[in-house]
Amino acid sequence: SRKPIGPVLKLHLQLENDSSDQEIAPLDRTLMLSRRYDNNQVLANNFLRAGKDASITLLHDNPLEGNWNWKGQEADQVNGKVLEPGQSFQTYLPTGTDGVGDLAGPLFWRVHLRKGYSHSGRGVTTIFEVAFDSSQIESEENVD
Repeated sequence: SRKPIGPVLKLHLQLENDSSDQEIAPLDRTLMLSRRYDNNQVLANNFLRAGKDASITLLHDNPLEGNWNWKGQEADQVNGKVLEPGQSFQTYLPTGTDGVGDLAGPLFWRVHLRKGYSHSGRGVTTIFEVAFDSSQIESEENVD
Protein backbone atom coordinates (compact mmCIF):
# COMPACT_ATOMS: atom_id res chain seq x y z
CA SER A 1 0.00 0.00 0.00
CA ARG A 2 1.02 3.60 -0.55
CA LYS A 3 1.34 6.38 1.98
CA PRO A 4 -1.25 9.18 1.79
CA ILE A 5 -0.06 12.02 -0.45
CA GLY A 6 -1.06 14.89 1.81
CA PRO A 7 -3.85 17.44 1.73
CA VAL A 8 -5.88 17.58 -1.48
CA LEU A 9 -9.21 19.08 -2.43
CA LYS A 10 -11.96 16.78 -3.67
CA LEU A 11 -14.92 17.64 -5.86
CA HIS A 12 -17.66 15.14 -5.01
CA LEU A 13 -19.95 14.20 -7.91
CA GLN A 14 -23.09 12.12 -8.36
CA LEU A 15 -23.11 10.79 -11.93
CA GLU A 16 -26.15 9.15 -13.55
CA ASN A 17 -26.57 7.44 -16.90
CA ASP A 18 -29.62 9.19 -18.36
CA SER A 19 -29.49 7.16 -21.58
CA SER A 20 -32.24 4.67 -22.37
CA ASP A 21 -30.03 2.35 -24.42
CA GLN A 22 -26.29 2.92 -23.76
CA GLU A 23 -23.89 1.61 -21.15
CA ILE A 24 -21.61 4.54 -20.32
CA ALA A 25 -18.37 4.94 -18.39
CA PRO A 26 -18.63 8.68 -17.59
CA LEU A 27 -15.09 8.88 -16.15
CA ASP A 28 -11.95 6.85 -16.68
CA ARG A 29 -8.24 7.46 -16.32
CA THR A 30 -7.85 8.77 -19.85
CA LEU A 31 -10.51 11.47 -19.37
CA MET A 32 -9.34 12.39 -15.88
CA LEU A 33 -5.60 12.35 -16.39
CA SER A 34 -4.89 13.27 -20.03
CA ARG A 35 -2.35 16.07 -20.27
CA ARG A 36 -0.38 17.60 -23.09
CA TYR A 37 2.62 19.85 -22.86
CA ASP A 38 3.02 22.81 -25.22
CA ASN A 39 5.86 25.33 -24.81
CA ASN A 40 6.30 24.55 -21.09
CA GLN A 41 2.55 24.89 -20.53
CA VAL A 42 0.37 22.03 -19.32
CA LEU A 43 -2.89 21.56 -21.20
CA ALA A 44 -5.57 19.50 -19.43
CA ASN A 45 -9.37 19.33 -19.27
CA ASN A 46 -9.73 18.51 -15.56
CA PHE A 47 -8.31 21.06 -13.15
CA LEU A 48 -9.02 23.63 -10.45
CA ARG A 49 -8.17 27.30 -10.81
CA ALA A 50 -8.53 30.41 -8.71
CA GLY A 51 -10.08 33.29 -10.61
CA LYS A 52 -10.56 33.49 -14.35
CA ASP A 53 -6.93 33.93 -15.42
CA ALA A 54 -5.05 32.10 -12.66
CA SER A 55 -2.72 29.17 -13.06
CA ILE A 56 -4.28 25.74 -12.70
CA THR A 57 -4.02 23.02 -10.08
CA LEU A 58 -4.12 19.65 -11.84
CA LEU A 59 -5.76 16.50 -10.58
CA HIS A 60 -3.56 14.22 -8.52
CA ASP A 61 -1.31 12.45 -10.98
CA ASN A 62 -1.86 8.73 -11.33
CA PRO A 63 -0.31 6.61 -14.11
CA LEU A 64 -2.76 6.00 -16.97
CA GLU A 65 -1.91 2.29 -16.96
CA GLY A 66 -0.92 1.94 -13.30
CA ASN A 67 -2.43 -0.26 -10.63
CA TRP A 68 -2.86 2.46 -7.97
CA ASN A 69 -6.41 3.65 -7.39
CA TRP A 70 -7.72 6.61 -5.44
CA LYS A 71 -9.36 5.30 -2.28
CA GLY A 72 -13.15 5.04 -2.66
CA GLN A 73 -13.14 6.83 -6.02
CA GLU A 74 -14.63 3.97 -8.13
CA ALA A 75 -13.95 5.56 -11.54
CA ASP A 76 -10.15 5.45 -11.38
CA GLN A 77 -9.80 2.40 -13.58
CA VAL A 78 -8.35 2.18 -17.06
CA ASN A 79 -11.87 1.66 -18.51
CA GLY A 80 -13.84 3.45 -15.78
CA LYS A 81 -16.99 2.36 -13.97
CA VAL A 82 -19.64 1.39 -16.52
CA LEU A 83 -23.20 2.48 -15.75
CA GLU A 84 -26.27 0.75 -17.16
CA PRO A 85 -29.15 3.03 -18.23
CA GLY A 86 -30.62 4.63 -15.10
CA GLN A 87 -27.69 3.65 -12.84
CA SER A 88 -25.75 6.23 -10.86
CA PHE A 89 -22.78 6.38 -8.55
CA GLN A 90 -20.94 8.84 -6.34
CA THR A 91 -17.32 9.66 -6.95
CA TYR A 92 -14.81 12.46 -6.55
CA LEU A 93 -11.98 14.17 -8.37
CA PRO A 94 -8.87 14.89 -6.25
CA THR A 95 -6.42 17.71 -6.88
CA GLY A 96 -2.71 17.33 -6.55
CA THR A 97 -1.13 18.75 -3.40
CA ASP A 98 0.74 21.68 -4.97
CA GLY A 99 -0.68 25.03 -3.93
CA VAL A 100 -4.02 23.84 -2.51
CA GLY A 101 -3.37 25.61 0.80
CA ASP A 102 -2.94 28.93 -1.02
CA LEU A 103 -6.24 28.87 -2.93
CA ALA A 104 -8.52 31.71 -1.86
CA GLY A 105 -11.57 33.51 -3.17
CA PRO A 106 -13.53 32.47 -6.26
CA LEU A 107 -12.57 29.03 -7.59
CA PHE A 108 -13.52 27.15 -10.75
CA TRP A 109 -13.30 23.37 -11.06
CA ARG A 110 -13.32 22.19 -14.67
CA VAL A 111 -14.67 18.68 -15.26
CA HIS A 112 -14.45 16.60 -18.45
CA LEU A 113 -16.73 13.56 -18.66
CA ARG A 114 -18.26 11.17 -21.15
CA LYS A 115 -22.00 11.51 -21.71
CA GLY A 116 -22.48 8.76 -24.29
CA TYR A 117 -21.28 7.31 -27.58
CA SER A 118 -21.92 8.38 -31.17
CA HIS A 119 -23.25 6.00 -33.84
CA SER A 120 -19.63 5.37 -34.86
CA GLY A 121 -18.83 4.20 -31.31
CA ARG A 122 -16.69 7.19 -30.42
CA GLY A 123 -17.18 8.77 -27.01
CA VAL A 124 -19.20 11.98 -26.79
CA THR A 125 -17.82 14.17 -24.01
CA THR A 126 -18.63 17.46 -22.38
CA ILE A 127 -16.77 19.96 -20.23
CA PHE A 128 -18.36 22.06 -17.51
CA GLU A 129 -17.15 24.25 -14.67
CA VAL A 130 -18.27 24.27 -11.06
CA ALA A 131 -17.92 27.75 -9.55
CA PHE A 132 -17.54 28.11 -5.79
CA ASP A 133 -15.71 30.15 -3.18
CA SER A 134 -12.85 28.92 -1.01
CA SER A 135 -15.03 29.70 2.04
CA GLN A 136 -17.27 26.78 0.98
CA ILE A 137 -14.49 24.19 1.29
CA GLU A 138 -15.18 21.67 4.05
CA SER A 139 -12.77 19.27 5.70
CA GLU A 140 -13.29 15.60 4.87
CA GLU A 141 -14.76 14.75 8.27
CA ASN A 142 -17.52 17.35 7.70
CA VAL A 143 -18.56 16.03 4.27
CA ASP A 144 -21.50 13.61 4.11
